[in-house]
Amino acid sequence: MSSLRKLTLTLGTALGLLVAGPALAANVTIEQVGAPNALGSWVLRGPDGRTWHGNASEQTVSVVASGSYTLNVQPPAGAPDIVISLETADGTQITQTQDLSLTATLASDRNYRFVVELRYESLLSVESIPTGAPFSIEDVRGRVIASGETPDQVTVPSGTYTAKYGFLRGCSIPRPQTRSTGRGEMVDFLGRYECGRATASSVASRSSSSASSRSSVSSRRRASSSTSAITGQLSLWVRPQTREAMPGGNVIYTIGVRNDGSVTQRDLMVRFRINRAHMSFQRVPTNGAIVGSGSMLSWRIPELEAGRTWSVQFPVHVNDDVRAGTRLEVTGTAQGPNIANVEAGDTELRATAAVGVPVLPPTGAALDLWFVLASTAAALLLTFENRRRQRVA
Repeated sequence: MSSLRKLTLTLGTALGLLVAGPALAANVTIEQVGAPNALGSWVLRGPDGRTWHGNASEQTVSVVASGSYTLNVQPPAGAPDIVISLETADGTQITQTQDLSLTATLASDRNYRFVVELRYESLLSVESIPTGAPFSIEDVRGRVIASGETPDQVTVPSGTYTAKYGFLRGCSIPRPQTRSTGRGEMVDFLGRYECGRATASSVASRSSSSASSRSSVSSRRRASSSTSAITGQLSLWVRPQTREAMPGGNVIYTIGVRNDGSVTQRDLMVRFRINRAHMSFQRVPTNGAIVGSGSMLSWRIPELEAGRTWSVQFPVHVNDDVRAGTRLEVTGTAQGPNIANVEAGDTELRATAAVGVPVLPPTGAALDLWFVLASTAAALLLTFENRRRQRVA
């Protein structure tokens, strides 16, 4: 082959590449949101059999072939609810909430974003000084998802939320507070009202005097019997989520402590006691320990900063042989070197709660027997009345 012919072929090949240009490729971004410390893994499979793998909070890959793509998600430990969405540049969105995969047709000349939302249940604790203040909870879009009176707790998916406090006569309204929750976490909102010319210490004192109000609010909102203990330094409460419990069932309790003072409380010991004749612990809650021959849960709090709240939620099992009408009482206590409960004369705070085992109407054989007896009696009375009327006639 002559040199001139080789040069011609080389120039022709180069010109062809310039005319064809580079192959079009789409950028596909896979984003995981809602649990920065516990992400899942994913596999993206293309129409040509090629696969991409990842487990980062955000990762972008380039795809050349147009066609059907499937994103499969492997959730992290704890398996939260997962919502998979596909977003395009023109605003089109496809959402999958039932399965751990989403299939869609992608074109090679557009960009796409898969959003994997990990929805863990979290707990928002809403408090105020003084108590009994109205509040509302808003999500990141400004939608009100809950409202009520303090103190209260709201269960939500992990995310970012804002607590807004309402009007109390003679008091200035606290500013809105925004908090973010991670997987299974609990965050605290505490609104401090400035009422008249009251100082912080007098506000804390007024909070102490509102203990009975706190107890009644808790009873109304939780439909249960519970009490709270408050000093000028620390608040303790025990709250069941139900008023009645069935034998063999569970009752969800929350025990919490809030530091209302201006200094950090250290070496606090919180305990939750049950009557083992009626109830039992099925598992050990987070950072807790079962002591006292199985009748008590115990937690040690190394330190609790001023204005902060510690709380934990856990189930307690109702024994199968508990009789109807039994009152299930539990007691929570908090002890610490700097707690001064003047009214009690010691350094221990105490709060109680109770739920009842309902008395159900008779069923089964007993009910059948009562029905037969009542029917027989009615038949005898009817026969007697008919005979009496015949004699009169």
